[in-house]
Amino acid sequence: MNAEELIAAIVAAPDDDEPWLVYTDWLLDRGDPRGELMSLQAAVDAEDPAAIWRLRELENDEDRLLSPRLLAQTRYWRFEWKRGFIGVAELRAEAGPPTRECLEALFAEPHAALIDSLTLDALKLAPEHDRHRRLELGDCNDGLARMSRLATLTLNDVVLTSLSHERMTRLSSTPLACPALSTGDFSLPSLVDLHLRAALPDLDQPRSILRRPPSTLTTLSLEGATAQTIAQLAELEVARQLTALFVDAGTFAAIAALRDHAARFESIQTVGFGYIDDQADETAVAALRADLDRLLPGRTIYASWENFAPQEPFVEAYEPLPEHRVDEQSRRPDGQIDAIGAWVQRAPKP
Repeated sequence: MNAEELIAAIVAAPDDDEPWLVYTDWLLDRGDPRGELMSLQAAVDAEDPAAIWRLRELENDEDRLLSPRLLAQTRYWRFEWKRGFIGVAELRAEAGPPTRECLEALFAEPHAALIDSLTLDALKLAPEHDRHRRLELGDCNDGLARMSRLATLTLNDVVLTSLSHERMTRLSSTPLACPALSTGDFSLPSLVDLHLRAALPDLDQPRSILRRPPSTLTTLSLEGATAQTIAQLAELEVARQLTALFVDAGTFAAIAALRDHAARFESIQTVGFGYIDDQADETAVAALRADLDRLLPGRTIYASWENFAPQEPFVEAYEPLPEHRVDEQSRRPDGQIDAIGAWVQRAPKP
């Protein structure tokens, strides 16, 4: 068997150890460092410093682990390795705005077929003047389909006009990054967890993901939710199938709107509130908390209620440092103070 056939056998049955062992032995027989990496990652002892050191050496040897095409794009990627295959891939932009070839090179990489988590956050670390650009990707469904184990996809500063994947269970995106969520040009039959940042998809579009959600969707996370956002969501059928709803960087009024529409979220079991960007007086916070406990009995509610009420201004208390005299040993011949010498003179004796 050749390498392509051995890789195909693993991809076809990644939970079966036999194809992994066969490929590992095949690589070791040929002196390929990937074989050692696969062997160590499968059996390394977390308390063995020498083994951990060797494992890190092998993981960093991208010249020998990546195909020439992907190696040429490696400055745009951060990888995590699992048994000699790429398990996590994160697009980054320290080297400048990436191009579509960055992604095409990854799709063509044989050892990328088992990627579990893919992040396309193209301009997260780019210089400020480059952050207005977006990487237009269009339709990448054929490439994503080659990643048969892809479970998590995170999108930002890219544009995917179509999105399809049979096994993906978690998607984090903005509407701008994935217009398909508004237009309906998506097929995500296994999606369980949807994290929407910045805004909801266009709800005027009858085929948007919140108007036509996958039947498997049970968890929804919203960033920047307003009272109007929650009210709109409550009117949709998706509200009835959600078992978990999380709101972060929203408003106090948004939480109050959830209270007002609690009956629509009939399957909800868990509600969570993260950072809230406005506050209310303690009486309003206590009343809202009591209302939610009454309207959602037996449900799990995660919230730091004390952060919702105005806080006392923070005043840093500290004692002034004792005054130190500069001795003559701390002066240079020109009469200037040698700050390091002065510090050494003040340092406590061991």
